[in-house]
Amino acid sequence: MHGSLIMAAADARGLPPDALVDLRKRVIAAVQSGASQAEVARLFGVSRQTVGAWVRAYRNRGEGSLRPGRRGRRPGEQLALTTEQQLWVARTVIRRTPDEIGLLYQVWTRQAVAELINREFRVVLGVTTIGSYLSRWGFPNPQDLLRNLRSRNALAVTDAPAGRPAWIPGAEAMWIGYDNPQWTLGPEPGWPDASVLEAISNRGATFFLPCADPFDGRELRGFLDRLVGQVRRRLNLIVCWQPVRNRPELDVWTAANATTATLRCLTPS
Repeated sequence: MHGSLIMAAADARGLPPDALVDLRKRVIAAVQSGASQAEVARLFGVSRQTVGAWVRAYRNRGEGSLRPGRRGRRPGEQLALTTEQQLWVARTVIRRTPDEIGLLYQVWTRQAVAELINREFRVVLGVTTIGSYLSRWGFPNPQDLLRNLRSRNALAVTDAPAGRPAWIPGAEAMWIGYDNPQWTLGPEPGWPDASVLEAISNRGATFFLPCADPFDGRELRGFLDRLVGQVRRRLNLIVCWQPVRNRPELDVWTAANATTATLRCLTPS
C-alpha cells in the first residue's frame, strides 16, 4: 500500500515542498497513533533520526514545522547553479538588456538576475547569493565600488562649482562608474571586449548594463534613460569620468531631464 510512497521518500530532501509536507504529516500521524519511531521509519522509508527530528519539531512548533524552510549552503557544498548554468547567465547579463529577454527591468539589478535564474532554471536565490555569483563572474563588490568612487571624487558631494548644475534638494545621489569584468569561470578567458556601466546609490542599490564604449556619450545617455525610467525618483547623478565621444548627447539629456535629475561628469583625481 505504501510502496510508491516509500520509493518517493527514499531521500526526503529531494521531494518537492508539498510532497514533503504530506510525508511529514503521515509520519507524525503514525507516531501519534502509537507506532514506534523505528517502525514508522521503516514504513515510510526515512531514517530513524529523521522521524525523531520531525516529531520533536512538531511538538515544539506545531503545524509551522511541517513546511520546510530554505536551507543555507555550508562552505564546501555544491553551488546551486552548475558551471554551465553560470556561464549561460553570465553571458546573458554581459551581452543583453533585461527587457530584451522578457524581464520587466530596463537595467540589471541583483533582483533581475535572480528572476532570470528562477525563470530559466527554477532555482530560487536571494539577492545576497546573487551578489556572490556576480563577484565570481568578475563584477565588483558594490560596497568596494561605492567606496572607490566616493574616495576618488569627494568634491562631487559639495555644492556645485561654477558651470555645474545645482543639486536637486532631497534627491538621491547616485555614482556612475564603469568596469571591464574579468572572470575565470569555464573555458573562456574572461570578457576582453566587454564593458559594464554601473550606478550605485549611497545606500548601496546597484544597477548595471553592458555597453560597447563607456566613453561614448550616446551610450551613456541610453544607460541614463533606462536608469531614470526604472528608478522613477529624483536623482543627482555623478559620472566619474569624462566621455570624449558624442559629448553633446549628455547636454541634451541634462536639459530634457532638468526637473528630475542632475548630471555631473567629473575628471577623476
